Amino acid sequence: MEGIDLSTILDSDALSGFFPEDNAEEQDTESSETQESKDNEDDAEEQEHSTPESVGDSPEDEDTGEPLLDEAPKASPANKVSYATIAKALSEDGVFPDLSDDDINNIKSAADFRALIDGQIKAGTDERTQRVWNVLQNGGDNKEIQIYENSLQFLNNITDELLTEESEQGEDLRKRLIYQDCLNRGYSKQRAERYVKQSVDTGNDIDDARDALEGNKEFFGNKYAEYRQKLQDDADSKEKARNHKVEEVKKDYLDTKEILGGLKVDRKTMEKAFAKAMSPTYRDPKSGEILTELGRYQREHPDEFTKNLAVIFTLTDGFKNMDKLVSGKVKQGVKKGLDALEDVLNGTSRGAGGKLDLMSGVSTDDPDSYDSIFSGNWKLAL
Repeated sequence: MEGIDLSTILDSDALSGFFPEDNAEEQDTESSETQESKDNEDDAEEQEHSTPESVGDSPEDEDTGEPLLDEAPKASPANKVSYATIAKALSEDGVFPDLSDDDINNIKSAADFRALIDGQIKAGTDERTQRVWNVLQNGGDNKEIQIYENSLQFLNNITDELLTEESEQGEDLRKRLIYQDCLNRGYSKQRAERYVKQSVDTGNDIDDARDALEGNKEFFGNKYAEYRQKLQDDADSKEKARNHKVEEVKKDYLDTKEILGGLKVDRKTMEKAFAKAMSPTYRDPKSGEILTELGRYQREHPDEFTKNLAVIFTLTDGFKNMDKLVSGKVKQGVKKGLDALEDVLNGTSRGAGGKLDLMSGVSTDDPDSYDSIFSGNWKLAL
């Protein structure tokens, strides 16, 4: 990345020497966790030796020890999930401590509860995680994001105590900060090295390092902001172009009256076809890619999709003629209908001389009829 040289900033191993308090904090945390675990075990043991009240026991009179039979039985509550009650329990247990009474009372449905959970998860995600997620969603490069994030995190962890420490590590940190700030300002490496040496020789390295620290924070922060903004602008531009393309395709679908060289289609059918081809309905759990119903079928059945498309393409002479595609089906249907008609005619009763007795009662003794037609069985063919 132009203008950024992470090698001039301390690596994680070197940086760890500047934070001795981390180990003490970890020890305190472990001690606290050990004590908490012990307290939990004591509570569990106490509960184990106590006798829990069974569900449904009647309250007893303190004097006689007998149930108070004169109390009216309480109606059992309906077996129904109360999402507000669940949310309140989660709030009281500290899972969602930021929930207000209004938030809880506004939960009327499963959708409300889901929205509240999503909001709490998002609120519980730190700013850095949300920022990185947004950049990745907009197509950011993983390595480039890491450089920016690590640089800013390193700089923000530098305290004045670390900066002014009179040790070899403290002096090295000041030199690196001043050197990087010079490079950020466009100095050559040789000029930056001379400036660092002059700062140390004159005893101004602490003040220069303080200024350099702020300069580095501003430089990396601005560069990262520019990078994120460019990605966002590109994503917005692509989304705008995609939406425009979708509108064009939708108009083309809805304006289409016939396809495949003469097949008539109505608007409702084309609306359904557009939805299957263009409306996202599924997210791939592995890649995160959003697919349409048609796209999902193609993804999950690639060979069958290609085969079916190729057959239709062939039978329609490249999507231009429906005759070959439907003629076989039509011919098969007509043949089936004629076979049924033939069975009906051959099963019709005949009068004297083999003539048909029609359902209307009219005899075929009409001299104008064609006797030869009924001289044998019907044979109809295409």
